[in-house]
Amino acid sequence: MPTIDAHVAELVDAPGSGPGARFGREGSTPFVRTFTIIILIMADVHDKKAEKKNHWHTMIMALNFFIPFHGLKIMLESYLQEDRLPLTYFFILGLVSALLAGIIVFVTRGKTIKIKITSTALLLLIVIVLNSLIN
Repeated sequence: MPTIDAHVAELVDAPGSGPGARFGREGSTPFVRTFTIIILIMADVHDKKAEKKNHWHTMIMALNFFIPFHGLKIMLESYLQEDRLPLTYFFILGLVSALLAGIIVFVTRGKTIKIKITSTALLLLIVIVLNSLIN
């Protein structure tokens, strides 16, 4: 049976694995290792904050579509006095809602999350007022 000859270095012989006074080399300092770990932890926290911020932006963008879509659907059903709208109307409502959402996203891009939430709340208020005027 053939033997496998693996060349494995012992940890004490590996350069950079700590103080290497035995071989006349300096090892890595605990400060550098600690500093690197802190940077990695901070980067992970930053990624989680960015991920949470992206979730908020996605939710606001979805609301900017669904608020006008549902509001226009209710207005149209009330105006036409129908319980169910034909499928064609849903395509038209989707197109109009997507255009409105696109305009809102374009106008509020680069703004703070508070301004985006305020614009979404204003959109909801407008839809409620228009629905109350139609009914």
